[in-house]
Amino acid sequence: MGFDHGTIVSVEDLFYNVPVRLKYLKSSQTEFFYCYNYFVDVALFHYDKHFIFKKNDKIVFDLAKADGIGQRIQDIFKKDWSANLQDISYQDENITLQGYVSDSQLRFGSAENIRIYVNTRPVQDKIIKKALMDAYHRQITPGEYPFALLMIHSKAGMVDVNVHPRKLEVKFADPGKMYDIVFHSVQQTFNDHKVASVGDTSSFSSFNAKSVIGNSESFPTNSNLFGKNDIENIVQTPHTFEHDETPEFRNQEI
Repeated sequence: MGFDHGTIVSVEDLFYNVPVRLKYLKSSQTEFFYCYNYFVDVALFHYDKHFIFKKNDKIVFDLAKADGIGQRIQDIFKKDWSANLQDISYQDENITLQGYVSDSQLRFGSAENIRIYVNTRPVQDKIIKKALMDAYHRQITPGEYPFALLMIHSKAGMVDVNVHPRKLEVKFADPGKMYDIVFHSVQQTFNDHKVASVGDTSSFSSFNAKSVIGNSESFPTNSNLFGKNDIENIVQTPHTFEHDETPEFRNQEI
């Protein structure tokens, strides 16, 4: 319902009169998690808006307008991570990247705190996520994930948003360039803020775009984390949305 100064979105009794669809709904807590996750996506990006989120008439979030993303992050997660978050930025004639990434002290057991936006829309992108995780290979151990909030704005024609029925994926005109932008921007942030690390990142200095779109003419040969088959699998393997894989949240009563 729309109003002069806001909107109310109400979700209740889904498919109550369509048994065939109803049986495919998951538990109430799991379905609530999906709603919660989408709400967090929207509230993080639109930090300058006031949001109220309720479950069974109980207020889960009452988020006042924030001065910046950092304040909204603290309001949502109820923790002051400011000491562990570093801002990230990049800009050229076609693409702008802004956001926050965590240092080596702030890490998680799942990827649910990696949030990617392309032209204001929350998406799951395999290339961007791989670039992010490759940049972190000295900051975190296998099985750990950072907090990352990446907001990407791209000019029309540089990205196709119509490659997924629910608009959850995008296709960049130059995926290799997108990989390089994210990877080097995160690495530059680590260098600027002297984020603690171990190991050697020299083998991750470039990414071949042709390998992403299926042309195997050249691949990184000295990388100790991925090779030809792994790169091909980025686009050949169906994407798994990690936000659907967080049973630890689903079991919490909110």
